[in-house]
Amino acid sequence: MDGSNVGLAITQSISLTGIFQWGMRQSAEMENQMTSVERVLEYTKLPQESALRVSQEKKPPADWPAEGAIDFDNLSLRYSPEGNLVLNKLNFHIEPQEKIGIVGRTGAGKSSIIQALFRLAYLEGTISIDGIDITSIGLHDLREKLSIIPQVTITTTVPRERGL
Repeated sequence: MDGSNVGLAITQSISLTGIFQWGMRQSAEMENQMTSVERVLEYTKLPQESALRVSQEKKPPADWPAEGAIDFDNLSLRYSPEGNLVLNKLNFHIEPQEKIGIVGRTGAGKSSIIQALFRLAYLEGTISIDGIDITSIGLHDLREKLSIIPQVTITTTVPRERGL
């Protein structure tokens, strides 16, 4: 076999390998793009949240919440309309300016209580802040008046002093 033919075969083989790699890369990119389209279509089918703002006569007072009393009355919470209850008939009252801590094991419902306050899940029962049912006001009207300090675990090592 002539050396020039061998060289031509090798260069064409290398070129063909590059073309196959490019084709596979384009195939993977197309699959990623189609997954993005699928997600967008799924998001368009999600149920719409409640109104962001309500009419002026239903708006809470400008200084709301003035006191900060919170009442949970038979509150049950689900993450989906047909899902299992995460919180079941929860009842408690927080006095104005009272500081509380909610503790419990993983899965006990601590974060679910916060999600209920921000109306991020499906609620049954009522949550009242200063006597106003939070489901009667718009989501922005509610959420712009609430804030949360999330749990952050900080671990530090304190050196021991020797000889004491």
